[in-house]
Amino acid sequence: MGEIKSTLEIIMEKSKDLTLTDEERERIQRKEISDRVKAAFQKYLDGFMELEELQRVVEGDDSKKSHWAKEALCEAAIERITIQGDNEKALEALAAVAADASRVRELLGDFQRELSKMRESYTLELRKELEEMGIRGNAVIPNIEAHQQWIDYLKGLEARFKVQLQDTLNGCLKRD
Repeated sequence: MGEIKSTLEIIMEKSKDLTLTDEERERIQRKEISDRVKAAFQKYLDGFMELEELQRVVEGDDSKKSHWAKEALCEAAIERITIQGDNEKALEALAAVAADASRVRELLGDFQRELSKMRESYTLELRKELEEMGIRGNAVIPNIEAHQQWIDYLKGLEARFKVQLQDTLNGCLKRD
């Protein structure tokens, strides 16, 4: 009677002559580094890791892998930094490990000032609409957060910000 082989044994037999190309090997390494850095960045943001530990994860002996790690940190920061969010820890991590955060802070400040001006403008516009409907007084505070035009504006502003943030981080990534 023949031996029954497991699926793993069959796969191993069929793939024993297959090898990875250099590009495939590099892609796999890059993905592993990216996943490790993004997980460490999240732990740092959540307060489960100190900045020094994050730096050790990102900075390595191999300058090529270290550069990939810094790129991964920048990608993670782009996902996390928002115009209305608390971005301080993400900016601290960028400054300490991967990029010139002063340019990112400047960009963020520009967009926050634009947001503030537009918030005032939308609030005045909604207040006028409410007055035209007979709703007025000192206690009336328009809820612009529920106004579709404001929601659409915020989405567009955030999208523009992300594009410019990407450009800014690409331009100020620290080189070893």
